[in-house]
Amino acid sequence: MYVYQSLSRENKEVRLLQFCNTVHQDVGPHISLKLRHESLINESSHYAALSYVWGSSPSQDMVGIEVNGRPFLITCNLHAELVRLLRSVSCAADSWLWIDAICINQSDNFEKSWQVSQMGTIFSRADMVFMMTGSGSAETDRAMDFIARIGPRAVASGALDPWTWETEEEVRTYIAARPFSPSQESNRDYEGDSARSRFIYDLVHEQCLYPWSPPGENVCAGILEVLQKDYWHRIWITQEVALAQRAIVVCGERSLSLDDFEGALTAIFQCHYAGLFLLASEYYYFGWELPGSPHATMALVARRRRCRGKPIRLADLVCQHRVAPNRPHYSATDPRDIFFALLGVISDRETLGLTADYSKTPEEVHIAATRALIRDGDLHQHWQFHLDQCVPMKKSERLDNLPSWVPDWEGIGKRGISVYHIGYSDEFAATADKMPILTVDDDITSHILRRPGCYVDVITEVMSPPRWVTHDEWTASEIEDPVAWLQSIIKFVGLGNDSDPAEDYVWRALLKGRLCTAHGSNSKGPTPTAQDIRRFFRRIMRQELIDADSLTPGEAEIARMGLDGLPVPPSDLKTLEEQISYIMRRWPRSLGSINRERTLFKTVKAMFGLGHVAIQPGDIVTLLWGIRSPIILRPRNDEAIGGGYTFLGDAYVDGIMQGEFLDTKPTEVCFDIM
Repeated sequence: MYVYQSLSRENKEVRLLQFCNTVHQDVGPHISLKLRHESLINESSHYAALSYVWGSSPSQDMVGIEVNGRPFLITCNLHAELVRLLRSVSCAADSWLWIDAICINQSDNFEKSWQVSQMGTIFSRADMVFMMTGSGSAETDRAMDFIARIGPRAVASGALDPWTWETEEEVRTYIAARPFSPSQESNRDYEGDSARSRFIYDLVHEQCLYPWSPPGENVCAGILEVLQKDYWHRIWITQEVALAQRAIVVCGERSLSLDDFEGALTAIFQCHYAGLFLLASEYYYFGWELPGSPHATMALVARRRRCRGKPIRLADLVCQHRVAPNRPHYSATDPRDIFFALLGVISDRETLGLTADYSKTPEEVHIAATRALIRDGDLHQHWQFHLDQCVPMKKSERLDNLPSWVPDWEGIGKRGISVYHIGYSDEFAATADKMPILTVDDDITSHILRRPGCYVDVITEVMSPPRWVTHDEWTASEIEDPVAWLQSIIKFVGLGNDSDPAEDYVWRALLKGRLCTAHGSNSKGPTPTAQDIRRFFRRIMRQELIDADSLTPGEAEIARMGLDGLPVPPSDLKTLEEQISYIMRRWPRSLGSINRERTLFKTVKAMFGLGHVAIQPGDIVTLLWGIRSPIILRPRNDEAIGGGYTFLGDAYVDGIMQGEFLDTKPTEVCFDIM
C-alpha cells in the first residue's frame, strides 16, 4: 500500500496528483496517479482542485487504484468521478489535481486538522475547480445542453448582478408592453428596454420550460435532477465553490462554466420572482415543474456574497430559515465538519475563535461553535445568532449528549430551522438596554452556559398543542384542524360567547404583538384604523358569521385587499362576501403555520404568553440580559433560583416585550443553563 511522506507545515506543503493514464470509452477504468509535494509559498504553482461527494467508505465500497505505483483504496464514488472527469473535461488529463481524500493523510488527525485549516487557501489558489455533481441521464444531458446555450447570454445581460426592485419594474414594464407571442411583434421601441429585459422576454418564450413542450424537449425535470443531487448539500462544497477563481460544473459527461450555469438558473428563477403571470395568464405555466428556489444553495449564495465584497458570516450559513428545497440545505458525514468545512470561507472566523481540531469530539465542537455564535451575537445585537434562536428538545440522534442550549445543527441542515424565533420579524426589547458582562470562558466546551438575568414568573397552565401535519419530508408542517384549534384557544382562555376588546391580548400573543398596529392597506381605498383591525381579527378568530353590510369602510378594505400578515384574496373573487369567506378559511391556517410547534400558557401573576410545545407547568419565565424576548427555563432540581436549568426556548409574553417588567426593579440572578 502507498505510504505517505510527511508534509512540511512550515512550507505550507500540499500533495498534488496527475493522471498517468487516459481513460477512454473503450478502455477499462483503471486509475494510475503520480503524486508530488508542492509548497503553497510558491506563487508559480499551478493546479486544479476537485470538488465532489465522498460517498460511503465501508471496505466493500472501496476501489483500488495506484498512487506512485503503489496500491491505494478510494471510494467507488471518487473512482467514478475521476473516470467521469477524464471523459468530460479535456484539460483534466494534463492538470495537476488536489483531491482531499488522497492528498490528505486521513488517518493522521494532526495533519488532517492543519490541512483542513488551509483548504480556503488551496481552493482560492487553484486555477480551476472541477465541480463533480455525479452521474448523468438523458434528462440532465438535455438540461445541461440548454443551460450551456442560454448561459453566456444570461451572464452578458447581467443575470448575476443584484436583482433590485428597479430591475424588476424595468423587466415587468418591458414585458407588459410587448405581446405574449413574438410572432405579433412590431418594430417599435418599448419602455424598459435593456439587455436583461430582452433576454428575460426571450427566456419566457422558451417552449422547453413549459409543461406543454413536446416529449423529449422539456428541460425542467433535468434541471431539478441536477439541482437535487447530493453534491449541492455536501457542506464542504460551500468553501470549495465560493472561493474558486474559475469553476466548471460537470454532470455526467456534460460540462460548462459555473458562471454560465449560475447565470442561466438565476435568470429562470428570477422570472418567478417577477410575477410575470400577473401580466399574461400564459406566463403562469413558465417553469411549472420548478417549485421554490432549489438553485439557492449555500455554496452559490456564499459565492455571490464574496464576489460582491459582502461578509460571509457563519450564522448566515448554518442558520437556514427556509424550508429545504427537496434536499437538505447542508449535510456532513462527520458532524464536526458542519463548522470545520466553513472556516476557510467565513469572514468572522477570527472573531469567533474557531479552529479545525479533529482531536475534539463532535459534541465538543458543536458546544464550542454554539457558544462562540452566542457570544458574537451578544457583541453585535442587531444581527447574527442569539440564544433565543436555539430551538429546544430537538436533539440529533447521533449527538445526544449535548446541553439543552445547543441546537440540533444536523437537523437544521436537513430541513431548516423548524420554529422561527419570536423576534424574527419584529424588534422586541424585553430586556431594554441591559447587556451581559462578557467574559472569556476557560472551557469553551463546558456544558454550562451562565447568563445573568431576572426571574419573571412561573407557568401554571399550558394549552394542549394542536397537531401539525406534513405532506412530505420537505414540506413545512400545517395545522391539521385550524377551526378546532381556535375553539380550543377560546376554551383555554375562558372567553365568553361574544367578542370583546378585552380579549385582544389573546390574539396579540398569537400574532406576536402585531394586532395593535394598523399596517395600512394595499390599495388607495380607506385606511383601516387600529380599531378596525382589532375588531376584524376578533371576528375571524371566533369564526363569526360576518355580514358584509355590517363592516365599516376600513374593515371592508381589509377584506378586499388584506393587511400585513393577512392572505390577499385572489383577483377572481369579486364580491365582498367571497373575499370575507376566503379570509375566514385561509387566515386560521396561516396563523397556525406561523405558530408552528408553539402553544399558549398562563402564569401565577396572570401573564399570558406563547412558547415552545416543550414547556410544562412549573417552568419559569425569565429575562436574560441581551436577549430581546423572554426565555423559558426548567429547574433541574428543587434548589432555589440560581441552580441548574434546562433551556426551553424563547416566548412572547404579553405586556413585557418592551422592557415593562424592568420597571418592577427585579433582583438580578445568574442562571446556569445546562
